[in-house]
Amino acid sequence: MGRRTWYANTTQVCIMMLLVALVMVQVKSARGRAKAPTPDCCTDLIRDSEKCLCLLIKDRNDPKLGLKINTALALTLPRTCHAPINVSECPDQTNHKIMAPLLFEDIFNITRIDPDGKKFDKVSRIEAQSDKFDAYILLDVNIDVYPINRDKRYTIGIATTLDLDGTPDTGYYNQTTRETLADKYEYVMHGRTYRVADIEVDGQEKGEIYVSYGGLLMLLRVDKSVSKHFELDQRLFLLMKKTE
Repeated sequence: MGRRTWYANTTQVCIMMLLVALVMVQVKSARGRAKAPTPDCCTDLIRDSEKCLCLLIKDRNDPKLGLKINTALALTLPRTCHAPINVSECPDQTNHKIMAPLLFEDIFNITRIDPDGKKFDKVSRIEAQSDKFDAYILLDVNIDVYPINRDKRYTIGIATTLDLDGTPDTGYYNQTTRETLADKYEYVMHGRTYRVADIEVDGQEKGEIYVSYGGLLMLLRVDKSVSKHFELDQRLFLLMKKTE
């Protein structure tokens, strides 16, 4: 069997197994007569699909998957299904170094720079729309450190930690020289959420996340399936890089 055939068969099986797990957890009887499935229903399925979970997280941005993988949601499955899986062991499962879990990541096209006029010499406010998740972002960027080119596309990610194994951020500076998530990007900011709100846009439920990165502000408007993973006063890292 060729590598492409193996890849397609393996990932499609993984996708089906994890979708079944999600249905077991979330689906309820349409008529309300039967009991909703409990998380324990998917325990065995997720436990037996550990390599699948790792594979989909590792290859979440691969166009061959044919669907969008919400990493933050996928990472909640072991806990939700009461399955004893440690995602930090994923590199051993897939022979691949896994990225730290991102709450959000997408590719953005800049639509406007300083839409309300230039306020500060070294700061520009960019307005951008994403490719995959139909997300909107309004973001202050220190252009003295990281100049912005309107003709370029940018990958923007938001994470709770820079540690590649997902170790929570302690708030203290780590002088170690080991590789971190920041090494994968060109521009990094650290801040806290100061507002998380639910809104409706054109009949669709969205969430708005407001973050201050040391006075540089961000508004991220995304689907509620993404925004529900953000909370008030949450420590976050914004990561940004140019994308071909």
